[in-house]
This record gives sequence, C-alpha cells and structure tokens, in this order.
Amino acid sequence: MFDAAPIKKVSVVIPVYNEQESLPELIRRTTAACESLGKAWEILLIDDGSSDSSAELMVKASQEPVAISSLFYSTVTTVNMQRLWRDLVM
Repeated sequence: MFDAAPIKKVSVVIPVYNEQESLPELIRRTTAACESLGKAWEILLIDDGSSDSSAELMVKASQEPVAISSLFYSTVTTVNMQRLWRDLVM
C-alpha cells in the first residue's frame, strides 16, 4: 500500500509567452482554485521573453496581496530551484 504524505503547500508553475489577453483571467481562475484548496499555495508565473505586455501584467499581479511571484526566463536559472519544491508542484 502507498502512503502519501499530506500536502501542506502547493506551487502552481505557469509558463507565460505573449499571453496578455488571457493572463488576467488565468490569474483570477488559478487564484480562486488555489484559495479553495484550504492549503498554503503560491502561483509562479514564468515569462519566456514575451513581446506583448505579459511581463507588465505579471509584475502587477505579483504586487497584489496574494501569493503570486513573477519570474523571467533569463533569471530562472539563477533562482534557487529548491524554492519550487513543495509538497505538490503543478
């Protein structure tokens, strides 16, 4: 029998590339889903050099009082990846 450890924190990793039209709704829906979990959570938005206003929308979202972080592909390799290893990463 497999006994899984309880999930305490969830990280949702979302790649972003030229998503200015869909990003606000994606953030809204993902935030709502995370809030319904009843667990600690974070949303990590990772931009891969978008040429639209996706980066600006990400920065704005990360300034809201919810657990959203904006990362940019050029700096992701310098981020301590241990930060991403939670009980559940989606």
